[in-house]
Amino acid sequence: MSRARPARLGRALLSLLSLLSLFSLLSLLSLLSCTRVDWVPLEGAVEPYAPPTLQVSGRVCASAPEEVEYPLRVLFVVDGSESMEVSDPPDPSTGLRGRQVAVREAWERLLSQSRASGEVRVGLLRFSAQAQPLTQADADGDGEPDSLFTSDPRALEVATDKLSFTDRTTNYLNALDAAYVALRGEALSASGEALGRSRFVVIFISDGLPSDGASGAQGGLSEQVLSKITDLRRLEALFGVGEVQLHTLFVSTPQALALDDGAQALLSAMAEAGGGTYRSAPSGERLSFLHISLSSLRRLYSLKALVPLALHLAQRDAQRPAQVEPRWDEGAFLDADQDGAPSCGEPMVDSDGDGLADLFERRVGTDPLLADTDGDHLGDLVEWEARRAGLDPLDPVGAVCDTGDLDGDGDGLNDCEELFLGSSASRVDSDDDGLPDLVEARLGLSLQQPEGAGDLDWDGTESAVEALNGLDPLCDDAAVRSRVGYSRALEEREGLAEGRPCYDFVVQGVPLMDAGEGEGEGEGEGARLWLYAGEGAFDERANVSLWRAACVRAPRLSALTPPARAGEPWRSVTLSDSDFYPLTALTEDLCR
Repeated sequence: MSRARPARLGRALLSLLSLLSLFSLLSLLSLLSCTRVDWVPLEGAVEPYAPPTLQVSGRVCASAPEEVEYPLRVLFVVDGSESMEVSDPPDPSTGLRGRQVAVREAWERLLSQSRASGEVRVGLLRFSAQAQPLTQADADGDGEPDSLFTSDPRALEVATDKLSFTDRTTNYLNALDAAYVALRGEALSASGEALGRSRFVVIFISDGLPSDGASGAQGGLSEQVLSKITDLRRLEALFGVGEVQLHTLFVSTPQALALDDGAQALLSAMAEAGGGTYRSAPSGERLSFLHISLSSLRRLYSLKALVPLALHLAQRDAQRPAQVEPRWDEGAFLDADQDGAPSCGEPMVDSDGDGLADLFERRVGTDPLLADTDGDHLGDLVEWEARRAGLDPLDPVGAVCDTGDLDGDGDGLNDCEELFLGSSASRVDSDDDGLPDLVEARLGLSLQQPEGAGDLDWDGTESAVEALNGLDPLCDDAAVRSRVGYSRALEEREGLAEGRPCYDFVVQGVPLMDAGEGEGEGEGEGARLWLYAGEGAFDERANVSLWRAACVRAPRLSALTPPARAGEPWRSVTLSDSDFYPLTALTEDLCR
């Protein structure tokens, strides 16, 4: 190949690169020369929508931990075989054996701690070739003994004296069978709530290996013993018992302690299988059970729910009018999609806070400034929802309410209203799903069945999540939820305030709208927000056992100064834990 050909290829490549560079430069100049005049606006584009909003932040704390009584059953299973004569001889001065002294000290301490509440009961079971229950009690009060556990010191004293008798051989399997029957009987007779925080403790005392009782068809003796203990522990799952433990104590002479490795290994394995502890005590060493924790439970509380409720807004798609009346409906809803009419998910003004939107009440004839138009102690929303049952928000004749406006649980629904709604008049959250009854009633959710992970409107967001964020769980509001929904943040602080867990929170994006004017309950009001705080303890049956709430009120929009930057809240309120009151004590005068 001649040298001219590579030269020509090089010059062609340089020319191509020059053309590409020129094209890039022209493209850049073209872009720099463009202005907004050259842009073509999209048809139907919605301008950014930022309504006036309220922000509430602060701190709320749960209750301080407390020492509580809880059901405790302690069963002493004590070896009474002949070998215990040598392993645990009587004291020369008192005539008492070490096992008697240790057991008595233990039940005396337990009964003293329980303050005669009956929550702590003790059982004694002596075993040799057979298992012999030494204590009996009439737990159900029918005159017949039906429990091995008692809190009667006289019965325990008599049973403790019988621990000194010895005879025959050592049958572990019979003893463990009897212990299982005793604990199972306690589980069957206890209530579900009590079982969840109960402790069943077995303290097994022996001086050597079992000498009989094994069945050759079920494996070796040690395997059968450990299988019995596994059955004991399964009571936790079978009956929902809070805890089942088995502890072991090896009593022996100093010589046996050095030689009887098999007995020590088995008792140690029994304690491990029973989730307990193993100890050894040669004769001459004082027996005690102080190493076994039998103290009362320390109940810890934590925040389980933080639920905002804007009483000045109604969020029910079923209340949207088919047509808008300018003379009635101007300013009565948030037009988030700017189509001139209330759409699914757009909040509507509720001046009297009864759960019915003003524009809806004007059409059905109820007073948008009175929560109970006909004065029969049943709110307009409740009567409207129960109209098929004969109630009428415009006619007091059909309602029978002997308790007036009494609200026993303070949840915002009086006792008569709860009767018609099917909710509990003594529980703020009847179905224990973390949403107070008033919140669910206003949103059309069930007050009897937990919402769980259900999505009633099939919009891809759980109904409970929508309820917590100011959205409508009964219509697909995905198109507007980013403009009208709340933002909630909750963070537990490190450390405790006087033993109480505390949480920092922020609720922002709550739309501010003015209530209607004129004579009536809602005259001249702005926004009103309730912030529910629900707490509970790990051992309680209810998800939330204590509700408190804070009330926040905002002035009318004309009295507020718009923020300097778009999107910032028009009003910010900071709450402390002292602003949260029990619901039965919360009044309008306490609003911040």
